[in-house]
Parts: sequence; structure tokens; C-alpha cells
Amino acid sequence: MLGLGQQYNEQGLLTAISDPVSDRQVSLEYGGGDCPTVGEGFVDTPEGQLCKVTYWDESETWVGYVNTPHDGAQIGRVI
Repeated sequence: MLGLGQQYNEQGLLTAISDPVSDRQVSLEYGGGDCPTVGEGFVDTPEGQLCKVTYWDESETWVGYVNTPHDGAQIGRVI
């Protein structure tokens, strides 16, 4: 039985999930890497926090962060 392939970076963060049957892959990008700019009112993605998911068809999901007074940056929008 084939399972999903998983790739991790040197920090132990999951960077890719691949399906060997369909030959499709989903890639994950984290703060400190190639994160998109979400827009005004958002802060840079904190180091080690998810900022972008890229799918096998090149479509993307972006995660934007906002600064909160007591807890620092938190997810403010998923696009």
C-alpha cells in the first residue's frame, strides 16, 4: 500500500506532501521564506508560521497575519 510522501526542512517543518499514485504535490511555505504580501494592515509572517500553500495546479492559498496587543502576530486572513 502506497502512502503520502512527506518532506521536511531542517527546522522540522512540513514543506511538501505528495501522492505517488496521482503524482500530485502540495508545497508549504513558512515565514522567513518566500511569503506573499497580503495587504495593508498585515504584518510579516512570523518565522516558522505557515504563509502559503501551493497546489499541484499552481493555485495558492495565502495566510495573512495581524499584530495583536497581547499575543503578537496571529492569523488574520486566509485567502
